[in-house]
Amino acid sequence: ALEQEAQWTFTTTDPPPPPTVTTTFPAGNATGVNPAVAVTATFSRAMAAATITSSSFRLTGPGNSAVPATVAYDSVAQRATLTPTASLALNTAYTASLTTAITAADGTALASPVGFAFSTWAQPPPPPPVTPVPYPPLPLPTTLRVCASVLACT
Repeated sequence: ALEQEAQWTFTTTDPPPPPTVTTTFPAGNATGVNPAVAVTATFSRAMAAATITSSSFRLTGPGNSAVPATVAYDSVAQRATLTPTASLALNTAYTASLTTAITAADGTALASPVGFAFSTWAQPPPPPPVTPVPYPPLPLPTTLRVCASVLACT
């Protein structure tokens, strides 16, 4: 039995909402994407970097084959970046996916898995036209030397 009465108070609060992906690059269903793209997903709040890995943030190509890539998380921008180890194939569809294994810094999992598709360009765009840069005219010499040969000038 208690020798004294014990009292305590506490307040409960609703848990924070689950994190979401607010933007992606490329955007979902984008076409004509540069094959050297780094795929990004920006989150609604701070995430646990250790949960954003090549298993939880993946890129797949034809036949659902995984694209070898490195994954990094920028805590300041709240952005995960998936960088393929080689350029993607031309004129090819890809799907990026993020799983609910990705959690916020407080341990709350993504609200739901996220996936978005894009396709690379069929061929690179043409280079921009070359615009000549005007240079000022060179000053003409004030005295002209006449040379009878390369070895003797007067």
